[in-house]
Amino acid sequence: MLVVRWILAGLRGAGWAPIAVFAAHVLASRVLGLYDAFPPLDVPMHSAGGAAIAFFFWRSLHLPEARDTVG
Repeated sequence: MLVVRWILAGLRGAGWAPIAVFAAHVLASRVLGLYDAFPPLDVPMHSAGGAAIAFFFWRSLHLPEARDTVG
């Protein structure tokens, strides 16, 4: 039960960052077609995705629920 509480708290507290990058990716690629017009857009999107995932894990490990779960 502690792990589930930690996962849900992580999604609430920091899940917005990876979701925002994924939404920007879908908007840029599927809706606007920017990847076809500007292929180097892939590099900053990968950087933004890496930063979002790093923020997500960093923030998730500093939640109070993480102290009960991972020590």
